[in-house]
Amino acid sequence: MLFELAPPFGAGPIRIGMSHADAHAALEALGTPEVYGSGWVVHRPSSGASVFAYFDKHQVVEAIEIYTPVAGTDEWDRVLWEELDVFATPAEELVAQFRQRTTVIEEQNGHSYTLPKLLLAFWRSIKPEAEDDPGGRQFESVLIARPGYYDGPATTPGDA
Repeated sequence: MLFELAPPFGAGPIRIGMSHADAHAALEALGTPEVYGSGWVVHRPSSGASVFAYFDKHQVVEAIEIYTPVAGTDEWDRVLWEELDVFATPAEELVAQFRQRTTVIEEQNGHSYTLPKLLLAFWRSIKPEAEDDPGGRQFESVLIARPGYYDGPATTPGDA
């Protein structure tokens, strides 16, 4: 499936501001929703991807996260922001593209990047340790959030 990131509106069939019931129905189209913290997750066995919907205290979607452990397979759920394939594009190239457009905040020694004005955040579990090290070349997770999500103190998704 193709998930297009469309800040501030949503990703794929899930929309920021969706009610609990509407988000559940949208997630059911992707698989079987399971409770995950203050939200739901759908695991997609064909690709290994997971799609999370996090809710605020009013029980509306405030953030959507897509995680994939492996990029570039034929069965993989693709995630695009404009023309960029966010999981197939090397992380350093993706960050360079974003730096041309907006402020990019590097955190966790290059494991995490937040783009507050675009309402996006990217994460990877490891970074390459050498030029020929294949690990950590791509991001594993992208989070799209509601406007204002990055304006306050840091929170765990769903806590605001």
